[in-house]
Amino acid sequence: IKNLLSLTPIKAILNGITKLKYQCIEIDIKQTKDGVFVLSHDDTFGGKQIASTNWADLKDVVATSTRKAGLPFTNGDAVEGATGSYSSKICTLARYLEICKEYNVTAVIELKSSKGISNSDQSRMQALMDEIEEADMLENVILLGSAYNCLIWTRNNGYEYIPCQYLVSSIESE
Repeated sequence: IKNLLSLTPIKAILNGITKLKYQCIEIDIKQTKDGVFVLSHDDTFGGKQIASTNWADLKDVVATSTRKAGLPFTNGDAVEGATGSYSSKICTLARYLEICKEYNVTAVIELKSSKGISNSDQSRMQALMDEIEEADMLENVILLGSAYNCLIWTRNNGYEYIPCQYLVSSIESE
């Protein structure tokens, strides 16, 4: 298994913290069908739709990717071997927050659109904030995203001290 999971999100995060000495690590979050927050930029992982798959059915899925240029391929031992091919499992937000807390780095969370985390629906924002609070990371987190209503929700619901960054998609953005 160790060779199979040569570049998990955890290893990439730890590489950024311990080897590259980053003070902040930015990730994107999505939610599984049963509401588990996971690290993913895309709607799918290992051929499965994250939003329609329960955590129990996603946690052991292994996805293989190839990267022939750029990071992590050109950055030393982030990739074992010279092929640029690596396999990984999806990581939970809870585990990411544990790592950030352990190494005292700022957790930068990009809010990707998912059920209850969007401009039209902020019903899962409290669950997100509860998870961040449970990890004791409310004082060491930055939220960013283009779902400005989620950022406004943060301001209007007692979390005005959390830095929020709005990602502008065009000059016409409100």
